[in-house]
Amino acid sequence: MFRRIRFIDPADPDRKRKVFGVFIESVLLFELGEALINDPKFYELVAHVQARMAEDPGLAKSMDEAAERLVAMLPGR
Repeated sequence: MFRRIRFIDPADPDRKRKVFGVFIESVLLFELGEALINDPKFYELVAHVQARMAEDPGLAKSMDEAAERLVAMLPGR
């Protein structure tokens, strides 16, 4: 997960959303099975889950905070 997060440009205005998306992907792959990584529908599921979560203002704030913490945990940062 951290390898993928490291490649998200720090200047990208959409960085927090992308970082949290990588987190959701990793959790869902862990829970549902790594084989889904090659299924295009899996990424639709990730986008749908993330969009639904972001609809709740309190949860959206928590998602931003989680993304910030994930970036802060990057090795070599």
